[in-house]
Amino acid sequence: MLFDTNVLIASFGKSSPYRKIFDSFLNYQFTLLLSNETLLEYLEIIQKKANSVVAENIIMSLLCADNTELIEIFFHWSLIEYDKDDNKFCDLAVAGNADYLVTNDTHFNVVKLNSFPPVHIISADEFIKIIS
Repeated sequence: MLFDTNVLIASFGKSSPYRKIFDSFLNYQFTLLLSNETLLEYLEIIQKKANSVVAENIIMSLLCADNTELIEIFFHWSLIEYDKDDNKFCDLAVAGNADYLVTNDTHFNVVKLNSFPPVHIISADEFIKIIS
């Protein structure tokens, strides 16, 4: 399982409609896939929204969790042309054989049209239904 940055950050808030995602991670309901590239983006965006101490604590919590798997990316598929920065998530999904890439970002819709490589994209609301 992996999450684009917006979904991950939205899941932290205690009153967020997506909080169930983070709680299910804390309760070991799934394994979270991470790569160096996704971690760096998470760190950068969390620092902007909170501060560096909060960002580093969250990143360390993710890295130290027993249900986190750090995946090394060996091939870049370049599946998204419009926002090439989103490709890091698709590459991780393929390399880690992710069940789902969870995103609400419409830039990923183009990936749904490809049968190869397989990347199963669902929305945060769809994922909440799965884990409920």
